[in-house]
Amino acid sequence: MSSWESSRAMSLQTVVHLVVVGIFEVGDEMETRV
Repeated sequence: MSSWESSRAMSLQTVVHLVVVGIFEVGDEMETRV
């Protein structure tokens, strides 16, 4: 695997991680308000 593909996979993994964390945070806030 080339370094370009590796860095691309890492950036994609980071984006997915941020999205998952954001969803969890929003979900927690929603549950707390209810």
